[in-house]
Amino acid sequence: MRRDANGKLNEFGRAEIERDAYKKFVPEKYVARYVDFNMLITEGIPADWPKDSKGNNLTWYEDDWYLMEHPAFYEDIYLGLFKLEKRDFSKVPSRTVWPKYVQYLDLVEGKPRDDFRLKNRDLDAWGHKAFGWEPIEEKRRRAHLSPAEKRKQELKEIEELLK
Repeated sequence: MRRDANGKLNEFGRAEIERDAYKKFVPEKYVARYVDFNMLITEGIPADWPKDSKGNNLTWYEDDWYLMEHPAFYEDIYLGLFKLEKRDFSKVPSRTVWPKYVQYLDLVEGKPRDDFRLKNRDLDAWGHKAFGWEPIEEKRRRAHLSPAEKRKQELKEIEELLK
């Protein structure tokens, strides 16, 4: 009764979430945001969400994006009224970086991916933050070092760690 043939919440499902907002004493100015956010959560990952090479869904960020795009709702309702745990958005890609990452994953590992990262510095910066990727400039610089230069660089890094 709550969903249409495609699994999306219908008006009845939406009304049920709205009723829940009033039951939880969500202020009127946030009821629509509450409904929108909870519809995202309830409907979950859509069938057409990108998958990895093994057929598993990639991380779903819609809920994070919603909270990031509606900071007053996040602060006042999510954290304030409901006392939910603070989210760490530092590793969440922007909506502009996300499709680049999906495209990146479809590329062959090695030079094609490195070239793509070089052309898309925002992707490279996010990958460094989220996955610990070595920045592409540094990776390229290291690739041109001689074996002796690489050993010298590694020894220098080890010395820095030991200090």
